[in-house]
Amino acid sequence: MLHRIRCLAAIPVAVGFVVVGLTGPAAAAPKWQPIPVSDTTITGVCAFNIYQHAIHYDERVTTTTQSDGTIVSNVRGVAIFSLTNLSDTSKTQVVNESGPATTTYNPLTTVYTFDGRGTSGFFTGGVAGFPPFLIVTGHLQYTAVGGNLTSYSLNGPPAVDECAALS
Repeated sequence: MLHRIRCLAAIPVAVGFVVVGLTGPAAAAPKWQPIPVSDTTITGVCAFNIYQHAIHYDERVTTTTQSDGTIVSNVRGVAIFSLTNLSDTSKTQVVNESGPATTTYNPLTTVYTFDGRGTSGFFTGGVAGFPPFLIVTGHLQYTAVGGNLTSYSLNGPPAVDECAALS
């Protein structure tokens, strides 16, 4: 999940949703926790597999649970990755995904929201009209319900089709 790519596969997400631990309603203010990362191969998104390597990674998250069960995660820090087309390893890009993001997820309603600034990797989940893997820069907001994208807003330059960029 470029960091936002490491999200739940069933939900079209841009990196940011990582539950490190839930804080009860009576708990003190949440503490920033490191988000673990490891190199990984991204499969089934492009016509080729992508190797994701963390060049510099120091992201942290706070996670709280609201009284209605909604999980709120705030992510901050540095996330710089290289993405390599494993069918043609001469095709590599470095992506700095260090923008902050806030996500919410309610397991009862299955509503997931993402509000991030900076650069994010974004799996579209096969939504018509969107390439399967975008790199977006600017203020990205989206909502998914039951794993289906219901709204998308990007205030920034046009998104980059990462599958095409690595082809």
